[in-house]
Parts: sequence; C-alpha cells; structure tokens
Amino acid sequence: MSRSSFPSVRQTLVPRVSLAFACALLFVAGPAAAQSTPPDGPFFLHASAGFNVYTYAGASGSAPSQTLTPADHPMTFEQVGAGYWVHPNVRLQLTGMLGETLSGLKPGARALTQISFFPWVAFTTHGFFAGAGPLFAPRAFGIDAFNIGIFSCAGYGLPLGQGWSLSLALQVPVLIEQRTSVAITPALVLGWRFGS
Repeated sequence: MSRSSFPSVRQTLVPRVSLAFACALLFVAGPAAAQSTPPDGPFFLHASAGFNVYTYAGASGSAPSQTLTPADHPMTFEQVGAGYWVHPNVRLQLTGMLGETLSGLKPGARALTQISFFPWVAFTTHGFFAGAGPLFAPRAFGIDAFNIGIFSCAGYGLPLGQGWSLSLALQVPVLIEQRTSVAITPALVLGWRFGS
C-alpha cells in the first residue's frame, strides 16, 4: 500500500468499523455468550461485529488461490439473529451474516461481498461457548451465486446482569461450493437472554 493511498483507506475503514460496532450494540448480542446457570428465560437475541484477520480462498477456474489479510483486503462481518435454550447448556440459533470488504476492491465492485445465514447449535457452560452449523450464502466472493459451507464459533462471555452478557468470540466461516475459503474473524459480542 502506498503512503498516498493510506489516508483514503483509513477514512473508509474507521467509519465502517464504527458503524458495524454500533449496529451490533443496537441489535443486541452476537454469536453467543452464556453461563451454565444464566438468568431465567429461554430466549436469546444476538448480534456481533467482527474484523477479519485472515482469509484463505482456494483456486477457482482461472482465479488462483489467495491469502487475504487486512493489509490488502480489510473485511468486516456483522451478524444478527436469535436463539432458544433447549437445555441449560444447549442453545439453538438462527443467524444472518453480512460480509463487507472495505478497500482493495476492483473498480465498480460492491463492498457487500457476502450474504449468508446459518442455523447452528451452541454448547454453553460457565461463560464458555462453542458451536457450529451449516452455512448458506446466496452471495459470496462478491458474486450473486449460491454457496454452502460450515460456520463455527467459540469464545468466552462475561455476564453484565439482567440477562445481558458481553463476550469475545472467534468466528470461522468456511465456504465449499463455488470456491473453497476459510475466514478467521475475532468478534465483539453483546447478548441478552430473556423470557420465562
């Protein structure tokens, strides 16, 4: 990256990351944080804001394999969804995810490079959580073409009281249909458990 291009990348990156984080706080909670004995209520709302630190994209057709980092393709992932505890340590969730590339795009390319959703199961105990499920993406790699894969997530959350929790998660979405890719994304998570 040249010195002359750095200001534009910074000006683009900071507002978008701030907006993603604000949206996560607004929509309430992210792929999960929970205790083994959380406040009463089986329902869970979640949202998260993550910043991708590494992506491997395999070769596809004439396109060679790529390794992407924030140095050339800074990307964010935002998630919103809902969950339901079917057991004190098991939660079922349905989550939607948007992936945005903040810079390094080809001229005319859209920043929204991924739209996906995934049902998944999370195991929770004493603040720790881990889960996985099938991922379905009607848009991936900046192309409107259906893709499938696997979403996995693990992390640790701290209770904030009144059913709220704040956690740090590591999200790993894997796509396998149109093109194989593995993304590693740390995310900040806010969660709310409620109901009776």
